[in-house]
Amino acid sequence: MPHDIDALPDSTLLREKELVRPEGILPFARATLWRHVRDGSFPQPIRLPGVRMTCWRVGDVRAWLAAASEPAKAA
Repeated sequence: MPHDIDALPDSTLLREKELVRPEGILPFARATLWRHVRDGSFPQPIRLPGVRMTCWRVGDVRAWLAAASEPAKAA
């Protein structure tokens, strides 16, 4: 079930499956998410020690979505 990201506090942690399709809030698949992370165009995940869990802060994802939805500025 997808999250209403606007209703979540910035400090909430989201797992990969909550971010990518088909259930997630991002319009791309797992491989694309990790490609964006590697090239620096998507926020770096937080790796929680001891539980082998990788998460992203809602605030970071929300900021990325806002920046991605802004129209490109003419050079």
